[in-house]
Amino acid sequence: MAIKIKSPALAPVPAPKLIDKLTDGTLTMEVYEHDASPPVGKPQAYRINSLARCSHDGAALNEIVFKCLKSDYGCASDDTNMYGVMYIAVTFKPDGDYPFFTIPLKDLTPKESQ
Repeated sequence: MAIKIKSPALAPVPAPKLIDKLTDGTLTMEVYEHDASPPVGKPQAYRINSLARCSHDGAALNEIVFKCLKSDYGCASDDTNMYGVMYIAVTFKPDGDYPFFTIPLKDLTPKESQ
């Protein structure tokens, strides 16, 4: 006896909007809306209050860092699972852009917005 599964009709997916063309004179790269993915919003600022488990050698106590708004590719989750404390990805860039590093959330103090 065969089982028939009826699936709902899928809505057509609109073509992505071309927003830019980058060229170096020989190659041209088209940039579409879904490729741009700029960080949205203003990232939370934190003050570093411990470097015990910080993954960045250049970080300093009392330095201001910002939550990374782009993907950390699972790094913070991996560190959380490995060490058993909540890690987040942060960056030195106020816009929340790359590069990032991971640090335990308990080693950060939220900075009040100004």
